Amino acid sequence: MKNKTILFFHINLRTGGIETLIVRMVNWLVSNGYSVKLLLQYGGELLSLVDKRVEVKILNLKAPFMFLPGIARIVSKDNFFNNIDLIYTMDPETCWLGVLLHSYLEKKPIFLTGVYHPRAYMMEDVPKAYRILFKSHIGDDLKIFMNEATLKSHEVALGTVFEKSKIWPLPVDSSSYNMIKRNPIKYKVVSVGRLVDFKSYNIHMIKVIQALLLKGHDIQYHIYGYGDMENELRRMIVKEHLEERVYFHGKLVYSEFKNTMIDAFAFVGMGTSLIESALCKVPGIVAVENSTHPESYGYIYELPEYSCGESIPGKRVFNIEYLLENLFNLSDSEYHCECEKSYEHAMRFDIEKLMPEFLGLLTMPVISKIQKVPFKYYYQVFISTLYRRIKTNVIVRLKQMFKM
Repeated sequence: MKNKTILFFHINLRTGGIETLIVRMVNWLVSNGYSVKLLLQYGGELLSLVDKRVEVKILNLKAPFMFLPGIARIVSKDNFFNNIDLIYTMDPETCWLGVLLHSYLEKKPIFLTGVYHPRAYMMEDVPKAYRILFKSHIGDDLKIFMNEATLKSHEVALGTVFEKSKIWPLPVDSSSYNMIKRNPIKYKVVSVGRLVDFKSYNIHMIKVIQALLLKGHDIQYHIYGYGDMENELRRMIVKEHLEERVYFHGKLVYSEFKNTMIDAFAFVGMGTSLIESALCKVPGIVAVENSTHPESYGYIYELPEYSCGESIPGKRVFNIEYLLENLFNLSDSEYHCECEKSYEHAMRFDIEKLMPEFLGLLTMPVISKIQKVPFKYYYQVFISTLYRRIKTNVIVRLKQMFKM
């Protein structure tokens, strides 16, 4: 593979789980002698972390125009796409755009798409055409899921079986965490992640904080992130008089993640941040996506291999309050053991172990070909994207008016 070129295609490199994953992967590949190109619709703050040896192209094309076949044809003529051997996408939008671009390239590269969000093709704002493309026009052997739970939930949601799809998890760079010196403050609990509806644990944590305070635990909860749920969370905190117990810190700069974990006693969350907190030797409590109660599958090391917070039907759940109180009541030596167990489990996601497996997937024989998508779907996506863009702009304007 070292004499071949891998193209990663994503919307932008703003701070997020998939975006940091892309940075880790492209940097590892070029550091190990592979040729890598990165195609973005927009830039983003994480672009500064990308190795200079990665060839980057930013389209700067506004949605929804990128979704028109004529635009894709023009983009495909750029010399940037010469000698591409593989296109890899990681979300529904770039999967659609990648297939569109692929159809106009003279030399047809291998096309693979990864699913690195537990609800990637299940969210309400995902156009129906994206689901149809993913389910029916891309062969199962061209799809990679981050774990078994994500694969199974998409099978149920899309009414199909992905028999030939592969599992390849979120890789993290453990080497960057080796030098961290921890000085945990007892009762300091941290969460890092987008404040969105399916990550409902932030809302439920308010009740957990209240219950632990009533039991005499001097708990403080620090939230790093941003999103649509922030205003609701702030209202709840004021209503429950928890302003001196729950703290918002806004978006966390990725390079500051390790520093944030230095004095954390426990972490509550899911996804990449859960894994990376465990690499910092912070005991991780697994939040469950779309939970209706403050529930958890336990500590990170109690999860099935490669799971990191996705819904697992039938798996036993625990109250987050119970799991935190259990940590608070440990002796120093027992707490140290918990830290080590979290770390050892997180090492399963080490990039040095997983990237050779990824390269192995790329050398496996590809049987399926991408089937042609009916032309009508392109315009359905165009209209859907245009509608969402107008709706978003109207909401932004209304918010600005009310602030004034």
